[in-house]
Amino acid sequence: PLAAAIGTDLDKAEEVGAMVVDIGGGTTDIAVVCDSGVVVSESLRTGSDTLDEALIQYMKRKKKLLIGPLTAEDLKIEVGTVDPRSNEEHAIVRGRHSVTGLPRAVEITSKDMKFALESIIEGIVGILEKTPPELLAQINDHGIILTGGGALLRGLDRMITERTGRPAYVVDHPRYSVILGTGKALSELHQLRDTLEELR
Repeated sequence: PLAAAIGTDLDKAEEVGAMVVDIGGGTTDIAVVCDSGVVVSESLRTGSDTLDEALIQYMKRKKKLLIGPLTAEDLKIEVGTVDPRSNEEHAIVRGRHSVTGLPRAVEITSKDMKFALESIIEGIVGILEKTPPELLAQINDHGIILTGGGALLRGLDRMITERTGRPAYVVDHPRYSVILGTGKALSELHQLRDTLEELR
């Protein structure tokens, strides 16, 4: 999360209190950062891959269709949303019937793709509860910053805003925030030495 914060240029502010939620493939890292340091953080075993697995199990249970991770990822990108106000979209999914084993194609809609992201939401709320009161006002100002490939799921920012009562938004290049932040940290290592010592 600290690398993601640096990658989104949060460290340019003299005093920043912001929440960073980095939704990766296998984990979601949540942290409140201030003055380029981590105040409180948590790592959840829920990420973009979890959504793919949820879709695979849903298709098997509800549609009697067996699909693989690549198909699930494509569907998530094509019609995936957690926004109840979004327009309904349709897609044809091809796979193998779970009973007969024969090839089969079924239709899926965006309503089928509204995954339960309760673990991520609960993690964010839990971190907010542990955040010092003086930083909560700054989080309200700077918002909840979403990074990582999983942040691209349509409607996720609106869902988090509604559930937490605090603005959430996706950065411009969420997939690369951690990479950019790591590169910047290495190039300015002398300025971040104190922060790195605290994290050891």
